[in-house]
Amino acid sequence: MLCALNLDRRQQLPPDRMALYRDALALLLERRDAEREVPAGRTVVLDSGSKLAVLQHVAWRLTLAGRAELPRDEVLALVRRAVQRMPNVEYAAEDVLQHLLDRSGVLREPVLGRVDFVHRTFQEHLAAKEAVEDQPLDVLVTRAHLDQWWETIVMAVGHATPERRAELLGGVLDRADAEPRHCRRLRLLAAACLDTAQMVDPEVTRRVEVAVDELLPPRGQNETRSLALAGGRVLRLLPSSLDELSDASAAACVKTAALIGGPEAQRLLARWAPDPRGAVQRALAQVWRYFDPADYAQAVLQDAPLDAGSIRVERVEHVPHLHTLQHLRDAWLGLIDAGTVDDLGFLRNAPPVTTSLEVRTSRPVDLAPLTSCPSLGMVNVLGGGVSAGWELLTTLPALFELYVDPPNGGHDLSLLADCPSLIAVFLHGCAELSDLSALGSAASLRHVGLFGARHLRDLRALTGLLDLKALWVSEASLADGVATVAPVLDRLKFLAVFSMPTVTSLDALARSSLQEIDLAGCPIAELAPLATMQSLTRVWLQDFPAVDLAPLATLPHLRELYLEEIEKPVDLSPLARTHHRLRVRLRNTSTVGTAGPLVKIRRR
Repeated sequence: MLCALNLDRRQQLPPDRMALYRDALALLLERRDAEREVPAGRTVVLDSGSKLAVLQHVAWRLTLAGRAELPRDEVLALVRRAVQRMPNVEYAAEDVLQHLLDRSGVLREPVLGRVDFVHRTFQEHLAAKEAVEDQPLDVLVTRAHLDQWWETIVMAVGHATPERRAELLGGVLDRADAEPRHCRRLRLLAAACLDTAQMVDPEVTRRVEVAVDELLPPRGQNETRSLALAGGRVLRLLPSSLDELSDASAAACVKTAALIGGPEAQRLLARWAPDPRGAVQRALAQVWRYFDPADYAQAVLQDAPLDAGSIRVERVEHVPHLHTLQHLRDAWLGLIDAGTVDDLGFLRNAPPVTTSLEVRTSRPVDLAPLTSCPSLGMVNVLGGGVSAGWELLTTLPALFELYVDPPNGGHDLSLLADCPSLIAVFLHGCAELSDLSALGSAASLRHVGLFGARHLRDLRALTGLLDLKALWVSEASLADGVATVAPVLDRLKFLAVFSMPTVTSLDALARSSLQEIDLAGCPIAELAPLATMQSLTRVWLQDFPAVDLAPLATLPHLRELYLEEIEKPVDLSPLARTHHRLRVRLRNTSTVGTAGPLVKIRRR
């Protein structure tokens, strides 16, 4: 949507998020079909006001119910109720709903019979508009302490008239004064509301500023964005020194100032830069992205002690400026989340003390620039593979951990036996790998990952790795299923098996001393053998049609259980028998039953 608006408005994006959401809705609801002359867009002809009225009503009812989706028949009833209140709309509710699903780009039916908004932001924006136009503000004020109402209330302040805005903000602040339990959160909300409030009564502004003053310094990272939305006034209230603050609070001050940005924020960060604590120095490195790379390196980081001389860099454009840092002893280039790169030439500008590299490439790259960093111990180059320079890995004397898409699908790995310090190898996209003898000769290996090894049939060559502790295997054609692991099972503490149709049973693992096991996308009939693995501390299960937790219930050392993308609801009641604390993390998995007081459930 940002790209579409950028093109449509000739690179003149809206200056704030209220205008951004408004213009995005206008583009979707009014202009998209009209400007493209889509015939289907004329089957049901509704003006933008009518479409917004219906969508607002649906969004409000969803929000009021604490839902992100509803069955189609319930949404139809909401549309019918809205249409009945619109004398100029003569279409049937079913036609209006179908039109909005087909042509609005705002409402959708991702699963047959279920309706939601294409993005939660649109639901919150529209529900906020409905609230300030047609609902008592008390409905918002009484829910202001709830997480799911935060954005709706922030945007309601932006939609409201100055009088209603003052009433809403005043109500939130009155609750903050009267309810110590929710005081801090309500004040944070009031501060965040200043981001969308274009005009506020001076007395209300004063009350918000007093509330912000009470919130400073921030306690942790979860408060930084809300405080930053209050703008430049926060910079003047932040402490000139971090000496008296805890590590978490000091790091949060750094993040708050950076999110506000500007020259004044950079000067404040430069004042804090001598603080020697690792938490502060890591925070200063993380916020480099919000400022001009050269200016920030010169003004803030040049004389900073860093984290005991170490810094993690997250942007390619920052690498040339590392030479500016006077106390640099160790540079970690963690560039995985900074987009893809086409070559590694930027390493020629990296300092020789660079010890770690993480980068994602868009095409095969030449590894020759790695030799500019003789201290490299960890190399993670994923995505496009290797076009040249593979043999140069043997010239990196400190290399101990390697993640790479090998050339020719991993057909020839012989040079890895000549890397004496190598203790971990993770090979991705090794479709042609069938012979592991080269890895078997690298006697120091402790961790081996073989991903996409479709031609791999056995693991006998790894028996010479006496120190092997962890093994990952995916998409391999192991002849005997998981029993193929038997030659090295006695030394493994961790095993991960992904997407392997030949792994249908776990019997070969029974009574092993594995401490952690990850299983995903394998047609395993039952988990009963896990009950005999008394050393297990962590189990991760993904992409199973169904899971029976009974075999895990009495494992004496199990502390973590991950369940992801399990098709059928998982019965948690067997876990009520556990006699120790257990963390269960769920993702795209529904549950039934109760797990018991010692089990902590987290959904994401």
